[in-house]
Amino acid sequence: MLSKLNTSHRGQAMLPEVIQDFCEAMYERTGCSFTVLTATPDPTRNTAIKTFSICTGKNPYNQDFATAYAKFKTEILTPFAAFAETVYSKFLSITT
Repeated sequence: MLSKLNTSHRGQAMLPEVIQDFCEAMYERTGCSFTVLTATPDPTRNTAIKTFSICTGKNPYNQDFATAYAKFKTEILTPFAAFAETVYSKFLSITT
């Protein structure tokens, strides 16, 4: 799996745009709000875990969930990154 991750850097680079486009299209079609969390070993950073989030839907203050929830990074994204480290730990220990 790690070799696949190393060769899929171009695909990883495209993910935020693809996911954003999909979520925005689904928001327009369904009215559903989305928050998508993604984590992966980053081959350009010695397989350090890279995370990003995509959010759709805005509150009356024009904020998406990641902006409206002040502790989004510390209480959502950081624990998700820690979880991802356990998902990829067997692959990461091979390369370090």
